Amino acid sequence: MKTESSPFSFTAIRSAFQKKDLKGAHSLCLAYLDSDPTHQPALDLLQIIVQRRLFAVTHRDLIQKLKDIEQLIAHRSYQLALTRIETLLTEYARIPAILYLRIKALQQGSSLHELAATYLELIALLPGASVLHLELANVMQRLHRFDDARKHYTACLHYDPKNVAAISNLGVALGRLGDFARARQYFERALDMRPDHALTLNNYGKLLFDYGDVETAKRMFERAAALSEGRDHAVLNVAHVAQVMGSVDEATAAYRSLQKSAHHAAEAFFNLAVMHRLQIGESELQRAIDAVVRITEPEADRVHYAFGLSHYFHDRGDYESAFHYLTTGNTLKQQMLNYDADASIQLMQSLTDNASKVLNCEVDDDRFSNGPGLTFIIGMPRSGSTLVEHILTCSDQVVSGGEMPWIPQFGRDVAVGNEAVSLTHVARF
Repeated sequence: MKTESSPFSFTAIRSAFQKKDLKGAHSLCLAYLDSDPTHQPALDLLQIIVQRRLFAVTHRDLIQKLKDIEQLIAHRSYQLALTRIETLLTEYARIPAILYLRIKALQQGSSLHELAATYLELIALLPGASVLHLELANVMQRLHRFDDARKHYTACLHYDPKNVAAISNLGVALGRLGDFARARQYFERALDMRPDHALTLNNYGKLLFDYGDVETAKRMFERAAALSEGRDHAVLNVAHVAQVMGSVDEATAAYRSLQKSAHHAAEAFFNLAVMHRLQIGESELQRAIDAVVRITEPEADRVHYAFGLSHYFHDRGDYESAFHYLTTGNTLKQQMLNYDADASIQLMQSLTDNASKVLNCEVDDDRFSNGPGLTFIIGMPRSGSTLVEHILTCSDQVVSGGEMPWIPQFGRDVAVGNEAVSLTHVARF
């Protein structure tokens, strides 16, 4: 029981906060919430304290240095900004404001592993920062570390229970982990709170699509596309569904509507090239070529443009240029994803050890013998599976569905020997 005279009372927290003892108020607030985790005024005050500590700078000479680095980031001089930040971290130790500035510079295409490590370091200095847990969880999603993403979305919701973005993205993480029922619960919860939340509609649509409910997925994407917020992302999803379903004209129209999009033009460029529907002039071609070599361009966009140019030049018989952009795209993608070789070796060993059990299992069911003519290309990272896909889609009789990272969630546990092969697993796939 906390009383008003207790050192952990809410009055004591406010008193420390009013005296600008942010560190003391932070500690008191966390202790208070340990025994009363749903106390909304304390939860709200905690986030205010964290925000102020995040940007608090007590060294006068440091303020101007931080402003100079912010200007470098604004002008996309990310590497120079990072070099100066490392110097500041040596001079001033691990001050939250410097670490957060490091995060802003790292967000522009550097190693996701390095970005995640910086978030963890900052969270250790500022426990209870819901926004940091949310942003770190998003990074973990991009790294396909879905269990870590789940943990940090959950941590975010512990301190900010009404955060719709965290609720929605927790549904994504659970879906990637194969927990379809709980994923749906979180998406429905997010939509109950905000029926017009574009992020949730897009995420929910992706989950439904991954689990085979294509029509409902498309309706979700179309609802999101009708909103001003996140419209382009939803149109991209509509285009992808149409592409996978073989509705090439619909997909083409959707992708072409995104060619001037601020965030999705590169991906639209790539998919149109894969579908042999890329129609561009000399100036647009030059912009794509320039984007591949422009180091200030987001790395994912550089990858999309490189692979798209590979298809473009192949369709025109310029095989030397096609191969150049294919190898460039592979190099950029390897740098972006920063593959963990040891983890891949360990996974390969598990697959090898369990392969005979999987190969000897027979599932006899008519439902799996009359489906459409699908070909799956499966390979380890950097093994050439993308190259095989590009070669096959050079034929105008082949349509690519792109990478499908959801497939492993159905088969990973079986493949590595954690679960036995069964009709249930195959039917679910």
